[in-house]
Amino acid sequence: MRFALPQIHHDDFLFLNGDTILDVDIPSMFSTSRERGSHVLIGLRKWPSIERMDPVEIDGAGKVLRFGDVTIPADERGEWFVNGGVYVVKKHVVESLPEERLSWEKQVLPTLLRKKQPVHSLQSRGYFIDIGVPEDYQRAQEEIPRFVASLKA
Repeated sequence: MRFALPQIHHDDFLFLNGDTILDVDIPSMFSTSRERGSHVLIGLRKWPSIERMDPVEIDGAGKVLRFGDVTIPADERGEWFVNGGVYVVKKHVVESLPEERLSWEKQVLPTLLRKKQPVHSLQSRGYFIDIGVPEDYQRAQEEIPRFVASLKA
């Protein structure tokens, strides 16, 4: 991301993981981020498993309390909020990172939370898939074209 900074001409920008798709209202993510004064806003999805997913604990206003902590309990339906891999990020967050290889989910987000930086969320009920394993990549070959066709309809 640091190499892209000269191309970012706004205070905030959209950052996407390359192995997930989350159908989320991007304009709402930007407006919610600005309204809440977020340094990072994360698109979340309810999910029945945290295997291969980063669970996220939020308060009633969508403020992120914990990220990636597998001790976060499931809700009464046996579901968790999980990271959808879609973020609105303030440019200064990236500018302040050390110039070294970092994991966004394992290092950057937990550090922001430890430092009490404002990290918020926006929930989505839309389509979600993580293609991080061959079985889900194969499943995506069928699901994504149907999903895209449904957007056109």
